[in-house]
Amino acid sequence: SGKHDHDHDHEKKSVNKEKHDHDNKATLDAHLHGLGTMNIVQDHNKILVELELPGFDIVGFEYKAKTSVDKNKVNAALKILENPANVINFTNAGNCDLKKTKSIILEEKNHTEFRAEYSFLCSNISKVKSLKINVFDKFKNSEKIELNVVGEHSTENIILSRSNKIINLNSFSH
Repeated sequence: SGKHDHDHDHEKKSVNKEKHDHDNKATLDAHLHGLGTMNIVQDHNKILVELELPGFDIVGFEYKAKTSVDKNKVNAALKILENPANVINFTNAGNCDLKKTKSIILEEKNHTEFRAEYSFLCSNISKVKSLKINVFDKFKNSEKIELNVVGEHSTENIILSRSNKIINLNSFSH
């Protein structure tokens, strides 16, 4: 089925346009194909979104891209992840403007993980009452996302799936 846990100790490498430090050793967390993680944190009128997905979920393979076909898939995926609308949509009433975006791929031997971060500044944060997750529409191998929402008033932990991708937020307020 392509689903299995990974838990290896290798040097972490960040690729794409990001500079990386070869002396900074760390490991990719164990992951299950089809299961990603998303964190959404509110800090006053700011929202930070972090997404982590196994390479299999994004491009259909875990190994480091070597062929031009695989490299093109990775580059296309990073391009998709650069645009937060491909990942998440907030209620327009919140007037949230994108301030920063970053997408990278981390590689360890035969394991890869895509990560994306988005930072928003909202002029009316209390109007951000719902969000839609678009990851499942863009990446066919992604099946579930563990969503952690930390707002000013509460925290929520939700498992998202293809049939459960619109979230009502009660924790955001200013």
